[in-house]
Amino acid sequence: MKKKIWLLAVVAIILLVLVVWCYQNYSMNETMRIVSVQPFNSGQYSTDPSLTQIGPNNIKILFKGPVTIMGNYFFEANESGFVGYCMKDFDISFLGVLPYGISPEEVQVFCFRNADIVEKKLGKQSKEIAVTIDNFELKSYPAEVMNWADFVDVKF
Repeated sequence: MKKKIWLLAVVAIILLVLVVWCYQNYSMNETMRIVSVQPFNSGQYSTDPSLTQIGPNNIKILFKGPVTIMGNYFFEANESGFVGYCMKDFDISFLGVLPYGISPEEVQVFCFRNADIVEKKLGKQSKEIAVTIDNFELKSYPAEVMNWADFVDVKF
């Protein structure tokens, strides 16, 4: 009888440790806070007043606070000279932690600012992966703009 109780206690402790570990490593309760809101174009791209006032089509928002998201990681180098280590096609269960503009479709892609670290950790091969990011910068403008984030860690 004592062996059964002892065995149940050990199993319960192992399960508790596993639950705590999963919560700490895959918590969906992560949040980002807004630290800066400003127009994306404040006159450097156009002096047209309708294109320089802050609004849904002219905004840059900086969020701080690490969050973990899952999506497709990829490397891109195109003819126009853009080189980036980026994420897209986010798992729907992670969209609640990733800020977006007017609609979730607006955050279709973001790239990492700290490309040197990302290249060392993740390489150039595309893969589905969970990563922790911070300092997420969401932009909206009538022309193509890139959202950016800092790579913090990869979750395997």
